[in-house]
Amino acid sequence: MFTTFLMGHYIPLTWMTLGLDYVVWGMNPVGYHLTNLLLHAANAVLFYFMALRLLRVSVPGGHADGSWALTLGSGFATLLFAVHPLRAESVAWITERRDVLSGLFYLAAVVAYLRDCDGAVPEGRRTRKWYWASLASLPWPCSRKRWP
Repeated sequence: MFTTFLMGHYIPLTWMTLGLDYVVWGMNPVGYHLTNLLLHAANAVLFYFMALRLLRVSVPGGHADGSWALTLGSGFATLLFAVHPLRAESVAWITERRDVLSGLFYLAAVVAYLRDCDGAVPEGRRTRKWYWASLASLPWPCSRKRWP
């Protein structure tokens, strides 16, 4: 799992999750699809928080924390993200686990970075833990193309 470059890609985390699915579910495809569905649901939740944070920043006059319009807008954007054919296709195909996993790490990195850039924390009390969390969340082990 850590040394193979099958078809030119280095994807050890994808192989690890598929191996774990094999240990838990055997050759039953329902378990593999369930794992992809749970990862996709986690992606949708992260996308919602990312969209909500970006919409709050875009509102003129500061942060509108309790606005129903922002909540509904984020929810609608998340719905479009979740049912888009490019995202749903990755859930339906077991072999597209790397797309769902890399999406999870990308969204986690963006949400952590947006949290780090939040202006609500005074500059003197600001720590860089969210910045380092965003760097740690980059999807380098999920889908990496081997260069000759």
